[in-house]
Amino acid sequence: MSSKALESLVARGRHANDFREQREIAFGLVDFSTHPEVHEQLVKKGGVETLLHFLNVTQDAEAQQFAALAVANVASSTSVCRDIVMLDGVVAGLIQYVGNEKGDSIGRQYCALALGNLLVKTDTHKSIIEGGGIGALLTMLKNCCDAKEFDAARYPTSAISHIASNSQYHWQIMLGGALELLVALACCEDSDTQRHAVAAVRGLCITAENRVKFCKNGILDPLILMSRSNEIDVVREVSSALNIMSLEEDNKEEISYRAMSTLISLLVSGDGDVERNSCSAIANLVEVKDIHSRFLEELGLSPLIALCSSPYGPCRVEA
Repeated sequence: MSSKALESLVARGRHANDFREQREIAFGLVDFSTHPEVHEQLVKKGGVETLLHFLNVTQDAEAQQFAALAVANVASSTSVCRDIVMLDGVVAGLIQYVGNEKGDSIGRQYCALALGNLLVKTDTHKSIIEGGGIGALLTMLKNCCDAKEFDAARYPTSAISHIASNSQYHWQIMLGGALELLVALACCEDSDTQRHAVAAVRGLCITAENRVKFCKNGILDPLILMSRSNEIDVVREVSSALNIMSLEEDNKEEISYRAMSTLISLLVSGDGDVERNSCSAIANLVEVKDIHSRFLEELGLSPLIALCSSPYGPCRVEA
C-alpha cells in the first residue's frame, strides 16, 4: 500500500467540506484499513483523527458509516488500541456517536464495533468507562431492544461483554439496566447477539450477587434453549454460564429443577470444554443432598461415569 496515497487522503480529509469528497476520502481510508499492515501508519499519520472528524462534522450518512467502519478495522489490531485511545477526542467521539439515539443506525453499529475492538485490551477499559462508554452502549442496547433490531445489538453487546470481564465495573453495568436487556437479548433470534449476551452474563456472574439476580430474572429459559444450538461457541458460553451460576447456594435448587436434564445432555456433547463445564456445574449442584435423587432420576450417572475415562484431562478430573 502506498504511503504517499495514504498521506494524501489524510491531508485532503482535514479540509474537505463537500460531502461527495468526504465520502470519497472516507471510502479510500476504509480500503486502507482492510490491510492490517497499514494500521500503524493510519494511527501515526493522523488517519484516525481524520475519520473522527468526518463522524463529527459531515452530514452524509454514508461518509459517517465508512469513517466508523475504518476506525473499527484499525482498532481490530490490538497493537495500536492503546495508541488510539490516547488520541485526543477519539474515544469521546465514538462514545457520543454510539449514545446518540437519533444517529444513523449503521454508523452507531460500527462505532460500537470500534469500542468493542478497543475493549479487547484491558488497559483501555478505564478511559472508555470514564468517558461514559457503559451508558452509551446500554442506551444503544435499549434502542435495539425497543425497536426489536436484535442484529444491530451484536456489537454493543460484545463491547459490554468485554467490560463485564472486569468485576470493578459490574455495579455500573447493572445499575444501567443491563440485567433486563441481557436477558431479552439472550432470548432473541440472532445467534451472534445471543452469544455475546451470554458472555456478558457469564462475566457479570463473577460477582456473586449477580448470579442470583440473573437466575431469578429469567436467564435460565434462554440458556436451556441455546444449549440446543448447532454453534459450539454458543453452547460453550451456555455451559460456562450455568457452571458459574451453579456456584451460588440460592441458585442450586432452581437450576437443578429447571436445567438438570440440559446439563446431563451436555455431558455427551463431544466438546471437551462443554463437558467439563457441565461436569463442574453438576458437581456444584450435588453438593446439596436433596438434588442427588433428581440427578439419578434424570439418568445422569452413566454419562458421568463414561467421562471418568475422557481423554480430556480437565473433564476427567471434574467427572
